[in-house]
Amino acid sequence: MDGYGMARRLVSLDIELLRAFIAVVETGSFTKASALPGRTQPAISLQIQRLEDQLRAPLIDRAGKVASNDD
Repeated sequence: MDGYGMARRLVSLDIELLRAFIAVVETGSFTKASALPGRTQPAISLQIQRLEDQLRAPLIDRAGKVASNDD
């Protein structure tokens, strides 16, 4: 599914999952992000996985880079 297909569906997202995603993007790593919201790195990783599952799309590759539509 392309990014436009995802935008056509209405999805209710958990704010804590979005906060975890923003923390990873802003810090550039799962480990650094875990210090911001006061969670462990495994918890941040699980939250990102849950967000990706809800959106049915990868957001971050496991090398730590944010996914993009530039491919």
